[in-house]
Amino acid sequence: DGSVRDYAQGVSLTDITGKLSGDQGGVLRIEQLTAKAAPGNLSIRGAVGVLQPKIPVDITVTAKNAQPVASNIVTANLDADIKVTGTAREQMDVNGKVHLNRANINIPGGMPPEVAVLDVERDGAKPPEAPEKPLVINLNLDIDAPNRILIGGRGLDAEMGGNLKVRGTTATPVVSGGFELQRGFFTLANSKLTFTNGSVTFSGMGLQKKLDPSLDFTAQTKAAEVTAVVHITGLADAPQIELTSTPELPQDEILARLLFGQPAAQLTALQLVQ
Repeated sequence: DGSVRDYAQGVSLTDITGKLSGDQGGVLRIEQLTAKAAPGNLSIRGAVGVLQPKIPVDITVTAKNAQPVASNIVTANLDADIKVTGTAREQMDVNGKVHLNRANINIPGGMPPEVAVLDVERDGAKPPEAPEKPLVINLNLDIDAPNRILIGGRGLDAEMGGNLKVRGTTATPVVSGGFELQRGFFTLANSKLTFTNGSVTFSGMGLQKKLDPSLDFTAQTKAAEVTAVVHITGLADAPQIELTSTPELPQDEILARLLFGQPAAQLTALQLVQ
């Protein structure tokens, strides 16, 4: 009847029950370890050589209809079958598959401020010794999410689906694949733009050596006798937004019709400032 909760990350595991045994060889065997991740479950089996050199690890993690993450920003329901092998002091390999049954992603009105991390040095204290050889965790994960990735907030309502391959290491992951738009619209002031196509593509590392997917979205609507089209391309950290229309108009004229439903020449002084 154990439980683990991380309110900041939205992690909640309850009804934890298990049976562990040790032998004279210094191996801790996980005969059974299950947890409720409502509405499904997580389970772990395997062994860890806690008293052996290099601490060998051989465990299997299984999830069925599990919802280990549920927060105001992300809620995910998934099935998983993951194998972790290697040694905890040198190198471990993480192999397996994850199937996302459903994921809700809510775009908040604003993100909380970042908390500063201070490096504290105590007088007379020796600095911690760096490990001679840091632990390397290799990744070989296939993530399948054919549909029901629901994204909402800030005027956006969309559903996407696709798959990802996660390779590399936890220090430098390499992600390939992406997600395709299945349906969606975006509400901007008085206009409702319907997406005609959209994709989020991962091709390894992005800006500043971090994961940064490429965007390619097109949405359009009829506004004040003009068909306005919005193109969003580029990397997620540096998106490029372009407005076009039929008949062809300058971008500020298109924006006036999208925001206020009328030509720029008819806007009030306050609307022009906005």
